[in-house]
Amino acid sequence: MYFKNEEDLFKEVISTGLAPAVFSATALTEENDQSSTKRLHRFLRTWRCVMYETPFGNLLKLLAAEPGNFPDAVQRFNESILRQAKRTMISIVEAGIAGGEF
Repeated sequence: MYFKNEEDLFKEVISTGLAPAVFSATALTEENDQSSTKRLHRFLRTWRCVMYETPFGNLLKLLAAEPGNFPDAVQRFNESILRQAKRTMISIVEAGIAGGEF
């Protein structure tokens, strides 16, 4: 596959590689038979694994260090991944608060 520039390559990696990894982390935390503490730990462990034990972490470091050079890729990452991760964490924390766990 040919990419016009680095940014198009990054956007493709985000869409086809990183997003599924993060969505699988989100799916793991939707099992309501676990405590909110366990769900939050599971989410954070999986997110950490994606960030530190896969090549995706390096891409994210590059996007964070040079957002002005890759604005569309950063926007795609924010919209497709960070927004979902934030919703997942908020949902877990709210459930923990509602259940008196936190």
